[in-house]
Amino acid sequence: MKILLIKEVKELGIKYDIVEVKPGYAKNFLFPKKLAILFTDSLKKKYFNILNKNIKNEKKLINKFNKEIIKIKKLNWVFYKTASKSGVLDKTLSKTDIFNIFLEKKININIDQIHVNTTIINKIGQYKFEVKFSKKIFKTINLIIITKPKK
Repeated sequence: MKILLIKEVKELGIKYDIVEVKPGYAKNFLFPKKLAILFTDSLKKKYFNILNKNIKNEKKLINKFNKEIIKIKKLNWVFYKTASKSGVLDKTLSKTDIFNIFLEKKININIDQIHVNTTIINKIGQYKFEVKFSKKIFKTINLIIITKPKK
């Protein structure tokens, strides 16, 4: 059975994908949860119009995101912090602190776009986080925290 996904379904596809599934899966799971609709001949024309609009919108978004990514690449992600001899920071670094750096540098992102592997950064070391602009467009950033040199 050919269906059109209206929302992303893990292991199956993303919004607007046309996929072949077993009828029972579609009728018992996808249709009731409003994740997909039956892909009929009458939908084909509408589908291609929707797809073309999405492609145009995605191109606009990609241009906008690329400008922000260029700004992000220019940032220095090395921070000097005071820490104990064991490497524990005196003051932790959180997702909000990272977001505030973006705000200071006038980089137009939302705090929800920042994905850090840990809730707080509390030790000297190297960390990775991502800024997700869309499902397909993201920038991975290496954040390095080193001990502040003593004066």
